[in-house]
Amino acid sequence: MKSSSRSKYYFCKKYLTTENIKVFIFCCIVLLIVIDNIAKHKFSLESLVDTKLLFSIIILLISDWIAKTINMYFQNKYEDYAKETNDYNYLVKKYSLSRLITYDLNNYDIKLPYELICEVNSGDEIIIEDIPNKFYELPKQVANSSDYILSVHKGSVVYNNINIRLDNIVKTSNKIVLSTSRTYYFDSLLTNRACDLILNNGKSIREVFEPGPYIRPFSSSKMSNHIGFNGLIKTSDNYIPLVMRSRDVSVAKGVLAASVSASLKSKYAINKNTFKFDLSGFANAIKMEILDELNINLEKLDAKILVDSIKYFYRDLIECGKPQFFIYLDIPYTKDYVSECFYKNSIVSFDKEQKMKKDGDELIFFTPDELFNTELIKERGKDDSINSYRKMKIDGRVFEATPGVLMSIKLLENILKL
Repeated sequence: MKSSSRSKYYFCKKYLTTENIKVFIFCCIVLLIVIDNIAKHKFSLESLVDTKLLFSIIILLISDWIAKTINMYFQNKYEDYAKETNDYNYLVKKYSLSRLITYDLNNYDIKLPYELICEVNSGDEIIIEDIPNKFYELPKQVANSSDYILSVHKGSVVYNNINIRLDNIVKTSNKIVLSTSRTYYFDSLLTNRACDLILNNGKSIREVFEPGPYIRPFSSSKMSNHIGFNGLIKTSDNYIPLVMRSRDVSVAKGVLAASVSASLKSKYAINKNTFKFDLSGFANAIKMEILDELNINLEKLDAKILVDSIKYFYRDLIECGKPQFFIYLDIPYTKDYVSECFYKNSIVSFDKEQKMKKDGDELIFFTPDELFNTELIKERGKDDSINSYRKMKIDGRVFEATPGVLMSIKLLENILKL
């Protein structure tokens, strides 16, 4: 099928639905009646035949459109909670044997749902052992429910692509060895990013494959486990931008997040000739994601500086142990320049890949000290677990207290203390 014919086919499939055709025919009939009325005599609504019936049909069509709009709004607003639990204390208790990252609050450590794998110390060498032809196999129990699971993502902008999977990570005295292969993004939507969805058998993927009290090693994990990363950048005038995420990303909609939150995309990270993932690809992926997310060009930065920006490897227990790495990078640009880049050429795109490049709608700048002085707002009558602090105040502004931001602040504090 020619590309133009294929486009026409999918256009017809999407827009020429039975319902849309009915609406079109109805509008044509109404238009013909109105034109005929005008041609015969001065038009008035009273002159139309059976005005009440006409208005009833119009009201029905409008009501149907409103119902669909409302349905999509609430689907988008609440689908995250169906896909992944926001009961973070439940996760902390479930994976009690994990090495959890903690956030210091008034001499009390609040445990966060992230497992620290290792810190990348100065002088550590990152070694990548990549098998590009090895692909993750979806468990049969998940594959059988794939249509149902994917339907829960309908409020998000998603598209499939080949991602890099972490099969294992081993740290010795001065080496960190990453064993990697491939997976599909849709497989991650079916596993890591829908791990708490209740399936038809009444169980969730988490309860079947990751019941605790610790998360399974990468080498035996049944999750897709595509590599992602979060990170903070610091401007030359000592500001750190945080991003307010948009409402159509696949997870963490409408919340404050790190400067960069992305997956390690194959198109940036692998060698175009061999399809292998190596350190130069690792550096390029970091650089390109910063360009995509913040519209900042770091072409002049040496690849070693980008690799050295990798400070931690950890696992996201909210997403059933998904592997992440954390970066911290000083950039030679001011706050004003970064802001100008971020909002420059902000155009509306209908291309899914283009829309997924940029996760955020707004950039908010803080100094490190302002982040370190974040005030957590405790709900009345609650204990000192992470669930009790649903809001935080940074420099006088109140935001939802997401574990990801608290983790980023904690890791930043560790890094700057070194």
